[in-house]
Amino acid sequence: MSRYQAVRRWVADQGSPLVHESIPSRYATLEEAVRTLRPAQPLQAVYPAVRARQAARFRDGFPGRVIYTLAANPDPSVLQDLRMAGITSFAAKTLAEMDGARRESPDSALVFTAPVKAREDIRHAWQAHGVTAFACATPEESRKIREVTGDDPRVTLLVRGQGEGAFALAREAQAVGVRVGLSVAGDAEAATPLAYVRDVVATWRAARAAGVSPDVMNLEGGFPRKASPESLFACLRDALVGACEGVEAWGMLGRSLVGDSATLVTRVELRKGDVLHVNDGTYGSLSDVARRGAAGGAVRLIRDDARAGRKGVRGRALAPFILFGPTCDSVDKMPGPFLLPDDVQEGDWLAFTAAGAYGASAQTRFNGFFSDAKVEITEDRP
Repeated sequence: MSRYQAVRRWVADQGSPLVHESIPSRYATLEEAVRTLRPAQPLQAVYPAVRARQAARFRDGFPGRVIYTLAANPDPSVLQDLRMAGITSFAAKTLAEMDGARRESPDSALVFTAPVKAREDIRHAWQAHGVTAFACATPEESRKIREVTGDDPRVTLLVRGQGEGAFALAREAQAVGVRVGLSVAGDAEAATPLAYVRDVVATWRAARAAGVSPDVMNLEGGFPRKASPESLFACLRDALVGACEGVEAWGMLGRSLVGDSATLVTRVELRKGDVLHVNDGTYGSLSDVARRGAAGGAVRLIRDDARAGRKGVRGRALAPFILFGPTCDSVDKMPGPFLLPDDVQEGDWLAFTAAGAYGASAQTRFNGFFSDAKVEITEDRP
C-alpha cells in the first residue's frame, strides 16, 4: 500500500468528508434529491432524458456527420447514451480517450484532434484504431501526419486556421491525393445562425478562390446558444445545397450535445458579505464556470429550509456574489458576478446548470478534494 493510499484509508476511517463514495440514486426533481440527501459534498445531477433528446435533435437535424468531442464529458454513461441515439463518431485528443470510446462503442469512428501529436500516437491511432481523420494547423504537423500514414488517400486532414497559410497547407495535401477539410469555429455567445453560416460560406469561397476544393467543412462547435439548433440546421442545409454544393459537413460538438444534461450542486460553507465560500471550485467541477462566468450557465439557490427560522422565508431581491472554492489556492476564485437571492447563507445549496460538459470531467484531486457523487433526475428539464 502506498503512503497516499494509507492516508486515504486513515481519512476514510475517521469519517472525513474528504473521501466520497458514489451515490447511485434516482429522483424525480433536483429539489427532491437535494432535500432528501442534504449533500455535504458536491453532487452531480444527471438528466438522461435531456441528453437523449438533444442527441436526437442533432442526429435527425444536422445536415451531415455528428461527431462528439470526448473532452466535453467522456463518462461511459454519456458514450452509451450517445451510441443508443445513433451517434458513433468521436473526436479524441489522446489515445486514452480513444480507448475509452472503443470500450463503450466498439464500432465508433474516431477523429484525432490534438493540434500537435507524437508520431508514435499518430501511428497507433492509424493502425490500431483505424483513424483516418487528423487535425493540423501547421505545415510541419501536416507533413508529419502524411509521412506516418504514407499519404494514405483515405486520410482527411482537418486544417485549422484561415488565410493563405492554411490554404497553402491544404493545396499541398490535395496535390498528393489526401482529402482536406477546413475547420470553422464560431462565437457561441454572439453568433446568430445566419451569421454563423455566412462565416462557413465565406471560408469555403475564400478557399475556392485560393485553389482549394474542400472535401469537408468541419464545424468545430461555437454553435449559437441564443437560437434553436433547428434554425441553424435550416441555414446550413440551404448553404450546403446552394453556395457549398458537394461539400460534406461535419459537426464537432461537445457542449451543444451534453452541456444541459447535468447540474452541479455545491453547498455554501461560509458567507462574508458579497463573498460565498462553496465546497467546489476551479480545481473541481467549476473550472469552466470560473472561466466563462455568467456565460457558463445559470445558477440558482436551493435553501436549507430545515434550518431554524428559514422555512417560508424568501429573499426579495437579487444581489451579486463572488465565489471561492474549498482549496487554499488564490486561483480557486470565480468572480462572476453571480446573481442570487440576498438571503443566501451557510448551508444553502447552489445549483449550476449546464454542467454536463467540462464539469466533473475536468476536476482534479488537488488538496484531496474530489467528489464522484451522482444522482439521476428523471425530469426532462434541468
